[in-house]
Amino acid sequence: MQRRMERVDPFLYRPLDPSLTEWLEEVRRFKTRSPRTLSEYAREVEQFGRFLHGIPQKKRGGKDDRDVVDPLVYPKLVDAAPADLVGYFCALTAKPFRRNSLRRKAFALRSYYQTIVKLGMRTDDPTVTLPVPEKDRKRDPKVIPEEQIGKLLRATLPGRNDFCRTRDTAMLELLYASGVRRAELISIRTDAIDWRDRAIRVIGKGAKPRTVYFNEAAEKTMRAWIAIRPRSLDNILFLTEKGTPLSHSYIGKIFRAYVDVSGLDVHATPHAMRHSFAVHLLQNGADLVTIKDLLGHESFDTTKIYLSLTDSHRKSVYDKSHPRDKADY
Repeated sequence: MQRRMERVDPFLYRPLDPSLTEWLEEVRRFKTRSPRTLSEYAREVEQFGRFLHGIPQKKRGGKDDRDVVDPLVYPKLVDAAPADLVGYFCALTAKPFRRNSLRRKAFALRSYYQTIVKLGMRTDDPTVTLPVPEKDRKRDPKVIPEEQIGKLLRATLPGRNDFCRTRDTAMLELLYASGVRRAELISIRTDAIDWRDRAIRVIGKGAKPRTVYFNEAAEKTMRAWIAIRPRSLDNILFLTEKGTPLSHSYIGKIFRAYVDVSGLDVHATPHAMRHSFAVHLLQNGADLVTIKDLLGHESFDTTKIYLSLTDSHRKSVYDKSHPRDKADY
């Protein structure tokens, strides 16, 4: 069995524990899961393995541990008892985890144990009685006002060389122009770009393809980036100076730096650009059906959340447009 790290794309990695490897291979074959979801699921199960062996949990921050392979295997993982899971979640609930984070951990462990039962590595599923926390209450999407988007897109980081500055500008413009997710952005290939129609074929959640579009402003910065982009065997659009794909966390780090230097009045993440894209299109006359398709939402219920954020705009349009108060009759 191959046990080295195998990078299929910027997210997916192969853990060293053989049961985790077989589980991931099975899920990849028979279920539609994005590489990032598989990566996160594997890390969640690894965290449980560390708990079973009394190994301190990894902490986020500092060096990007997405690119670090833990050299350990977890022999107690396959044979974990229901009581082990209860003890693990009791320990987790003593920490300030959001319920959605606990749900993800529960679903990851369910997927792992259901799969290894199917593969004959054990006869019973210890997660059958594992309670799954309820979802957190949905929060309103954070939207960056149009004038502050302008400040962000004009911002420059001190000490940034031309290579990084050109790439960063193209990424920021494309995030706002297309509404793509961070994971989609760093997976875009140069051969998926249709320059004539200013369109890009991206692979979204659930490995579902869709077409997104970009405007003239984004095209200008993207062409400037293409002119200096290093060559790459996998044709990934945005690369490091060494010609390797960018990581999910690196995009977040760069985005935060630009937010800080631009002096935005709101806390913003790369996903806020996606929300801003949707709301600003709505405010400027786009219909909800088109926005749903551009965002790659399966359900209108997901897209409708943006309607509540445009109430003030609709009221302003109504006040300016209805003729009755302007008439003499």
